[in-house]
Amino acid sequence: MAWRRGRRLLKVESRSRLDTVAAAGWARWVIDQDKPAKFFIDVGGVGAGVYDQLKHMGEPYATIVEAVNFGSSPLD
Repeated sequence: MAWRRGRRLLKVESRSRLDTVAAAGWARWVIDQDKPAKFFIDVGGVGAGVYDQLKHMGEPYATIVEAVNFGSSPLD
């Protein structure tokens, strides 16, 4: 997980061997603690389940999380 403000990287943390439920729980904890404006999740793999879990949790998570497919083709 990477924290950034604009293009500036603030910090990076990682966890290993998390299933989608545990990863969604960690994401929820970070959202509750840091109150980000947006929380982007790579949905090109395991992140799709994390994204779905957070969307189903309702507000405020449903409006904060945004799906991004980092493996997709560029727009330009």
